[in-house]
Amino acid sequence: MENEMDATAALAGETTREGGGGGGVIVFCAARFQCEMVARSLSQRLRVAGADIGTNRPLASLVEELRRASGEKATGEKKATGEKKATGVDSRSVATLAECASLGIAWHHAGLQSEERLLVERGFRENTIRVICCTTTMATGVNLPASRVVIHGAYQYRKGGRGHELIKSRDLQQMVGRAGRAGFASLGEAYVLAPGPNEIDWSAIRPADGVRPKDRLAVARELGARLVSTGEALSSRIAKDGMRRVMLEAVACGLANTPREIRRYVGRTLLAALNDFQDVVARDATDALGWLRCGGFTVWDQHAFRWEASALGRAASAAHLTPDAAVRVVNDVRRARRRLILESDLHLLFLCVEPEPEPAATRRETKGGGIENGGGIDNGGGTNGGGTKGAPREPETCWLDEQNFIKIYGSLSEHEGRVANAVGIKADYVEGRMRSGRKDVTAEHKLQRRVCLRFLHALALKDLVSEVDQSTIVTSFGLKSSARLTQLQESAGRYAGQVAAVCGPMGWGDMEVLVARLQDRITAGAREDILCLTSIAQVGTSRARTLYNHGVRTPEAIASLSREDLVKILATRGPFERAPGRAADAILRGARQLCEEQRNATREESEAKLRELEKLAPIDDKENVRDEDADGKTTDGETGEGDDPTLDVDAARGCVVVRHPRALTSLEDRWRRERHYAFVFQPGKKAAARGHGSDASPPDGIALCFASNPRATFYVPIVSAGVHAAEVEERSRGFAWSVVRDVLGSSTGARKATVDLKPQLRAMGTADRADRAASTTTTSSSSSGSSIGVVGGEVVDVRVAGWLLRPDAAEFACGVTAGWAKIGEELTKNAPSKKSLAETITRFYHADGVDAAEVRAAARWTLGRTHTSRSHASAAAAALTAAACLAADRTAIVPRLSAAGNGALGAALRDVEMRLVPALAQMEATGVAFDPTVLRRQIRQANRRLVEIEREADAVVSAVPGAKPASLASSADVSRVLFEDLKLPPPPCAVVQCGGGRKRLRANAEVLAQLKHQSVLPGLVLEHRTLSRCVAMADEMVELALGGVRDEAHPGKIMRLRGAIHQTNTETGRLAMEEPNLQTVPKPRTFRMADAYAPGGARSPRREPSPGTEIGAEETLSVRNAFVAPPGAVLLSADYRQLELRVMAHLSGDEGLVTAFNHDGVPAHHPDADPFRCLASRWTGVAKGNVSDADRATAKQLAYGVLYGSGPARFAQEMGVTEAEARAQIEAFKKSVPGVETWRRRLIETAARASPPRVETIGGRRRVLPSLGPAAAAAVAGEDAKRRFRSERSADERRAVNTACQGSAADVVKRAMIAVRAELDPSLATPVLQIHDELLFEADASRVAEAARAVRAIMERAGDQYGFTVPLPVKVSAGGNWGDLVELVDL
Repeated sequence: MENEMDATAALAGETTREGGGGGGVIVFCAARFQCEMVARSLSQRLRVAGADIGTNRPLASLVEELRRASGEKATGEKKATGEKKATGVDSRSVATLAECASLGIAWHHAGLQSEERLLVERGFRENTIRVICCTTTMATGVNLPASRVVIHGAYQYRKGGRGHELIKSRDLQQMVGRAGRAGFASLGEAYVLAPGPNEIDWSAIRPADGVRPKDRLAVARELGARLVSTGEALSSRIAKDGMRRVMLEAVACGLANTPREIRRYVGRTLLAALNDFQDVVARDATDALGWLRCGGFTVWDQHAFRWEASALGRAASAAHLTPDAAVRVVNDVRRARRRLILESDLHLLFLCVEPEPEPAATRRETKGGGIENGGGIDNGGGTNGGGTKGAPREPETCWLDEQNFIKIYGSLSEHEGRVANAVGIKADYVEGRMRSGRKDVTAEHKLQRRVCLRFLHALALKDLVSEVDQSTIVTSFGLKSSARLTQLQESAGRYAGQVAAVCGPMGWGDMEVLVARLQDRITAGAREDILCLTSIAQVGTSRARTLYNHGVRTPEAIASLSREDLVKILATRGPFERAPGRAADAILRGARQLCEEQRNATREESEAKLRELEKLAPIDDKENVRDEDADGKTTDGETGEGDDPTLDVDAARGCVVVRHPRALTSLEDRWRRERHYAFVFQPGKKAAARGHGSDASPPDGIALCFASNPRATFYVPIVSAGVHAAEVEERSRGFAWSVVRDVLGSSTGARKATVDLKPQLRAMGTADRADRAASTTTTSSSSSGSSIGVVGGEVVDVRVAGWLLRPDAAEFACGVTAGWAKIGEELTKNAPSKKSLAETITRFYHADGVDAAEVRAAARWTLGRTHTSRSHASAAAAALTAAACLAADRTAIVPRLSAAGNGALGAALRDVEMRLVPALAQMEATGVAFDPTVLRRQIRQANRRLVEIEREADAVVSAVPGAKPASLASSADVSRVLFEDLKLPPPPCAVVQCGGGRKRLRANAEVLAQLKHQSVLPGLVLEHRTLSRCVAMADEMVELALGGVRDEAHPGKIMRLRGAIHQTNTETGRLAMEEPNLQTVPKPRTFRMADAYAPGGARSPRREPSPGTEIGAEETLSVRNAFVAPPGAVLLSADYRQLELRVMAHLSGDEGLVTAFNHDGVPAHHPDADPFRCLASRWTGVAKGNVSDADRATAKQLAYGVLYGSGPARFAQEMGVTEAEARAQIEAFKKSVPGVETWRRRLIETAARASPPRVETIGGRRRVLPSLGPAAAAAVAGEDAKRRFRSERSADERRAVNTACQGSAADVVKRAMIAVRAELDPSLATPVLQIHDELLFEADASRVAEAARAVRAIMERAGDQYGFTVPLPVKVSAGGNWGDLVELVDL
């Protein structure tokens, strides 16, 4: 028969007519749409014996389950005659899988839900379904043997009507092998239907005897040859396409690294058994290794003579991705990290959607050799119109419903629009080419289409994980059916796991955590709060939400319920819960089983840890710790009670635990004599848990590494402070705290290296207090409750030094969740993926010659495994970190800072940054007094006002016919109401150009400020936004205070807030702060109440004003008012006036600026000393006394605009003038201070000539700006690249000016903090907070004026070191709280 469909029907019919004993038929098709098409056609042509749901109960049950799985409504049996009566389905109108299955025929492919696939497989295995039409993936993916196999499409389907490639040998053999497997018959039959000659790509068929006939017989001969092939096709495919992955995984897993191991590994593969190893496999393996090396996946270690996997290679192996796919994931994540938007999960969800495959060249082959179109929901299935039914309509173009996407794109919120822009969607493509219906022509067009489809899928997943109804999602995003959504969900869940696996080896721990958490939500299709419930069998998202809303929120809570209570809860779901009793039984079983599994897992983990601890050598008096040196000899790290308990420091190797008294004496003597060493404390047991927000715990031990023997480290436990001498023998032996304090506090010429000195100083202070408390009978030690330790002599923090050398590097940025306090956690099983502090140091300084292997050898822990208890892990980590610190200091820091030209940088480290560390530690230890009760009433009133604003806004919107309700927190909603419903004319600043001529209107604070005179709504929105931000900050402060530590000196309601001050987090040198960030505490917000409230908190129904809350009463929310002075003290603020502008005046030497900031000879603190009036006078040409307030304000704005590089557009918006007027004012102002522009050009030219291009602050710190160098411009090619380079260079020019001024101002403030610590009498005032150019003190209330004079004098002298040509006046204010400070003028 020439018709393939007729042949398939005849072959299948022969088997199905034999009844149930004859086995089934598998029909292999080339694509998903063909599976469904062939199955539907066979259901019309065949009458399968026994396929009657009226009499065949198993078949009827299977069909009903398929209907439920696909969401199809049950049709019931029809009371009709003939075929309808027998089957319940009209075979001439078969549409769904369930209807087709009721006739004994089904289809199977990856487009089905997993439950549907499992049901079809079960039906075929049980002989209920007799004919199954499937794709080639079933040949290797599912074990389903059959009596007869029919290969209907013996080719790999290609889109666009091009010639299809014949199926490969191994895939063909796998399909044929399905016939006659054990369990059905000893003999099976397989039929391969040769495709028509016009369907085949003849370029892949080898001619026979030089002749290439193009007929069906030639196709049949080629298929016959491939059926009896002995492996040539396998060789071609794996050797050329799969060998790269095989070799990468072998190298990354450590299976084969040396050439000898690789030869042995490849020689034992199936590929080697099927081919000539020397001629084929060896060549392909060598080519694969070369390709991997060029691609950056592997590195050849010339010294060790072995291959090692790079971070990229480890990432690809960990995620089980092909190298090409791993590169795509890495590029995606790298782009996302540059501008990650975390306002919602949308940006992360985009990363979790597997991208559509690129055309032709990068199609992925499945196990069986078929082509699997990745990415989109339809994946080659469904009906896309045009040509063959269900075939894709356009060659090499992914399926996308343009009209639906355009509609969704036009309704994106402002946040979603930012994400769309961030992921690479171009508005001109959507609004231009896609809206006009033009075809994609270039590769860029096709890439845009794939990105649009991926973004559409991310939007669908966003609704899915937000628990939006699935039918709504399917309808909104045009997904055809819930099966398509389920497929997308499963694909995204798998791909998210691969993305997370890639992030770990690449060092992107932040992204790994975010994506891994999102993966669980994608898999469950739920919010995070019900994830633990969805892990229970029979509990989906809907049931989990019902249980959660009834207060049942954990598996343990479900397991403790009675059956009756659970049935009542499930019954509240109404018609969605048809059998609550049966469901309750299944859920209770699942919950109890899950709880039992969790208990067993916890028990097994505890027992495993206990077994590991039992294997450890104990740290006690009788332990003899040995290690081998390079010659194989042993050296005693610590001896027992033998004849020679001394310690040979020079001969030691690895980490030596020192505890014997004589060994301790030897080590102490050497420590006191050593001229260069590194030390790192072992954090106390509560340090990691309590963190920076409270006093640190005393250290448990100390690790030392000497420059005279860098091949060993010495770990010594520290005897608890205050232990009496008589008790020492009864306790673990080590250094007394007094010994450690005295040696480190010595000001001898020893150079000391460490890392994170600031928290270690706080830990030393805690140990000092404990020592004093134990050695005295008095308890009045509160006066020194905030003391810190002292480390004398020359000290280097390798984190600070690394930041000075490379301020743009992110490795040494500080954070409260990492660093010294968390040391050792990365070595425990609880955190296997964390990078250790020592590893961070060695990697950072690797380019300077620090050898990680030598560091590890010097700190090799000999007391057992590092994956052990936290005590041993933190001790081992402290030793490793000490070795890394010494290596970094000796090999990198000393040589770099001693090199010619780096003298200023060395001075900045020595004289500023390291001297600043104790000041910051003292400030952190002291904290700021905070009274949370001050804010309680203010927050309550502010929340009431927010409710009032929302009610008033709703009234305004509801008064507009057809207006929809709007959320005041949504910029898109506010914009819609203002410009569409209220039809307010948008000001110029509201218009945002989106590309392609499209414009969008926004409603930010600037726009609202300009519109508030035209309607009441903009003012309400503006008030709501500013007040809600202030309320959020107040809530955060109160929560932190109530969870913090009370002020020991003043018990009661006053707490101490201690934020973490970070020295290495900005490139300009400014200090940063977190948890809490007290540098961003807002200024007071004043508002008026619209209603009156009763004192008890309830609304007064009669609107009778109560005292202080009458209608229209003015209220204030001031977070700063809660920062109070303790009894007997006041808060003193010292703030530099116009510090950055004064720095610019000094650096530029401009006569006008220098004169203005010298106040024309008027004393700096005189009321007439106004530099902005002087600048306005020069700018306008008006006498200083005649300068108006408006001109002064404009001059001030212009001065700061010149400093920060503001353009005419921004200045016009800020001053409310046109751009032309703004440009004219800027040019006129620049002409009045010509020296500024001259200095700016000179600064940029000097930075460009430096190697590398860099700018320096007044204190000698540097910031590298690569685009300023001439080599950067020469390397740019292409118009787009040149445009991006010009933008980057312009930004670097602004950064140069900003760093010179802002960075130099930071140098001045740091000098001031150092001088305050050194010179200010602590009994007068104590610094508690730094806010950029301002210092906040707690001063003695009886000596406020004296303290103010002393602070101001010290701070105003801070610029003398740099020879400032203008004064640096300091404004001093005082008050009972931070919000009510009053300037002190008569000092």
